Amino acid sequence: MNPVVMLPDAYGHKTDILTPPPHRQVHSLAPSTAVTIPVPAGARAVLMAATTDYWVQYNAEAILPTASVTGGQAPEFNPMARSVAGVATLSFVSEKAGFLSLGFYG
Repeated sequence: MNPVVMLPDAYGHKTDILTPPPHRQVHSLAPSTAVTIPVPAGARAVLMAATTDYWVQYNAEAILPTASVTGGQAPEFNPMARSVAGVATLSFVSEKAGFLSLGFYG
């Protein structure tokens, strides 16, 4: 799996433009229903985007928060990119239906 590569500009300076991820997935999100996805072998980073707000949990099933979660293991709200080195699964949950796009890099 290819790593994240930031394309240089005409002067050789790094830009915020990334090469396309070598492994891409789209998942349907149903209201209040967790979708758990295995992290592909060799993946070290993931880019996440969705057509609705979502919560993600790492190595456990995502549950919509209904009260404060203060023990350090709360799901995370709408992250855009994360390292997934050492992460076996990503679990997503949303209040509304939508689509989730994931792009994995090695």
